[in-house]
Amino acid sequence: MPGQGHSISVGSRLIILSIVLLGAGLLVSYVHNQWKRRKLPPGPPGLPVLGNALQLGEFPWHKFTAWKEKYGPLIYLDGAGQPIVVINTLEVAVDLLDRKAGVTSDRPHIIVPDMMTGGLFTPFVGHNDIWRRMRKATQESLRTGTAQFNKAAQHKDGVQLALSMLTDPSHWYAHCRQAVASTIMQVTYGKSPPMWKYTENVAKFHEFVDGVTRAAMPGAHYVEIAPWLRYVPSQFAPWKRMAGAFFAKHSKSFRDIYEDTRTTLDTGDQSLSLVRDFIQDGAKYGLSQEEAYWLAAAAFAGGQAAYGVLAWWMMAMILFPETQRRAHEEIDRIIGRGRIPSIQDCENLPYMQAMVKESIRWRPIDPIGLPRRASEEVHYQGYVIPKGTTMIANVWAMHRDARSYGPDAHLFNPARFIDDETGKLKPGPAGTKEESHVTFGFGRRICPGRHVAVSMLVMQMTLVLWAMKIEGLRDGKGEHVPIDVDGCIDDGLVVRPIPFGVKLTPRFPEVLAMLEKEYIALGLNDE
Repeated sequence: MPGQGHSISVGSRLIILSIVLLGAGLLVSYVHNQWKRRKLPPGPPGLPVLGNALQLGEFPWHKFTAWKEKYGPLIYLDGAGQPIVVINTLEVAVDLLDRKAGVTSDRPHIIVPDMMTGGLFTPFVGHNDIWRRMRKATQESLRTGTAQFNKAAQHKDGVQLALSMLTDPSHWYAHCRQAVASTIMQVTYGKSPPMWKYTENVAKFHEFVDGVTRAAMPGAHYVEIAPWLRYVPSQFAPWKRMAGAFFAKHSKSFRDIYEDTRTTLDTGDQSLSLVRDFIQDGAKYGLSQEEAYWLAAAAFAGGQAAYGVLAWWMMAMILFPETQRRAHEEIDRIIGRGRIPSIQDCENLPYMQAMVKESIRWRPIDPIGLPRRASEEVHYQGYVIPKGTTMIANVWAMHRDARSYGPDAHLFNPARFIDDETGKLKPGPAGTKEESHVTFGFGRRICPGRHVAVSMLVMQMTLVLWAMKIEGLRDGKGEHVPIDVDGCIDDGLVVRPIPFGVKLTPRFPEVLAMLEKEYIALGLNDE
């Protein structure tokens, strides 16, 4: 038929149409991705494949803060293919992590630590039903009297701390760590270890915390960069065998100490504690026994991190002696030297309360917090934060912001939280709530035990300063031995100062005798 050679069959037309539509779809997708790329927050250029992963350094909060000056409050980074957004200002953090908490409260999935903890270690658990049950159980237990009851433990451990520091000042750091562990053990399990040595249980907790936090550090395991490695059989993956053995070992330890508390309860000891509430009300919270003893372990692990605050505070007392003199004046005026401070005194010591706030703010023990994950795409101030982005709050930069804390934000100055006219505590920067800082986190992920930690620190610092004067060491020529104020050690869970020596002197002749008498009265010599 005429013209038959130029006709196009229906099949051919469909093929051509499909190609056109596919090309159009690819073009639209490309344009959309380029648009999204242009709408990402600004950030430094990176390397092919690795992105910005090699630019962060040992202490990334310093690099983030430097980038803030160039790129602003919101920075986009490429972590070897993983999108990362760093939040550098308090205002943006409140907007994204508080007000948009519904889509920014998840955690990144870190494969090895998740296997090491069976997905049950609360700080690493995603924004899911397990986390919600654990959170509710912790909050309700702390509200129903556990924290109030254990203020007696805070006083007892403060007395032990002051006495041990005066009698054995060279090991002041170990005494601080043990004092915190003792109080948190009491709050969690209803019992505390002896002050003078680490007990087996406390040592196991420290081993667990050190192991899991180091495994969570960037670059610790290749599988975090190449997730497909998780499918490699265990016989060819030493990290899998390590993670499985770690979980089995520590799960048994946590179960054993949990069961010890159950046995104590069965014998009639009804001391208030988180574990007592978990045992008695676990069904109400929907907690399995395994979830309950892992939740208790997480509560202890998080609480005992407060020893880092005491270490930075000791440094501040040496570097900023005027703040120590003002604290001594308040303690002498309110309490005097005729009796030992009690937990009831703490609410009448605004400068000591401000000192705790400032100790937590000045050198945050977790300068970039635990990362979040955007569970949905987030739109903010014209920028797009893609779904799955890791979100990091640069607490260090927020606490150094002169707009929030004044031009002396880099200095240790508790008076920044005191009203000059009334002498009482004044509200902190907007968005910091009653804490006046953001070390405890944001939104739904804020530390549920923060009030216990603050109360404990006020008591311990007050007892130490009531009893002694804290000074730095001097060399043979009478010169001050320098302290590395800018250096630090990152233990994973806690960023603490490089060790330094101290000189601790009783403030008046009766101090040691009064502490020893209180020590005996509290029954501590029987432990």
